[in-house]
Amino acid sequence: MFGTCDYCNGREGNGMDARTRSNNYSISQGQPFYFSAEDIRQFVYCPRIIYFRYVLRGHWVLTPKMLRGQSLHERLCRGKDKETEGFITRYYNVRLEDSDLGLFALIDIIEFDGNNIKIIELKTGKHKPGYIADTHKLQVVAEAILAELSFGITVTRGAVWYEKDNETIEFEITDRDRMKVLYVLREMKRIVKNEIFPIIERPSRKCIDCEYKRFCWWA
Repeated sequence: MFGTCDYCNGREGNGMDARTRSNNYSISQGQPFYFSAEDIRQFVYCPRIIYFRYVLRGHWVLTPKMLRGQSLHERLCRGKDKETEGFITRYYNVRLEDSDLGLFALIDIIEFDGNNIKIIELKTGKHKPGYIADTHKLQVVAEAILAELSFGITVTRGAVWYEKDNETIEFEITDRDRMKVLYVLREMKRIVKNEIFPIIERPSRKCIDCEYKRFCWWA
């Protein structure tokens, strides 16, 4: 089977199929330019990261947070292909892509119970009770879109596992979430194509450990 911005409004629905994708969701113009689902997360964290990464093409510095993330994936995912527990099969390190969207992802875990797919991302941090950050949520939604287009199954659930809490937070994936991802994809493409340096109103604590802070005047 396997291998801080404004959002547009969306409606609840039944996922993304190939017909809907081709009619309404394609953002490619000519030769496809591929972003990753991780780029979605980075844009929501700070849109300037996309400028530094794809326009300036600056070499980032590995931060302690990034190193912890690499270590987590080495421990939990590397070398794994799939495992079965009861009716559930988990597939690890699944790479998916779609040329119409210009999007790819290396998905940590895809769970399949014979009928339904759930996307799971692994994170080193912790979460606020009853809350999941859009940075993490939209990365999972982007991966869910790719799974829907690849396997023809509507993905209605996503999850993020947080190492510090040792807790998995599940959430429903809606069409509004999908539209947010597609909006972000269009904005990232606009930034790269037109070499736009995103305006940030004010710096924040997240600037302190940003891998691109040596390029940014807020740092």
